[in-house]
Amino acid sequence: SVLQSLRSAGTLPSNVHDFSDIFAGIEAPLYIDYVHTAGPGNRIAAQALFDILAADLCRSSPPNVSPRIAAAISDACS
Repeated sequence: SVLQSLRSAGTLPSNVHDFSDIFAGIEAPLYIDYVHTAGPGNRIAAQALFDILAADLCRSSPPNVSPRIAAAISDACS
């Protein structure tokens, strides 16, 4: 509810991402207990995190990276 409040008010920091509905619409069993996900759930979460990190890297390259890393980021974003 805090995330929804901040989002509604337009004050959710850009570095905070709400994954509360990450498994919405998935009917396959994803949990091995009341809080831990099994492989399929981990893959879904990892892909969501990767997508956000990749988009952030493509928007602005991090400071103080080597030319090789900067080139790799640039190539991946093209």
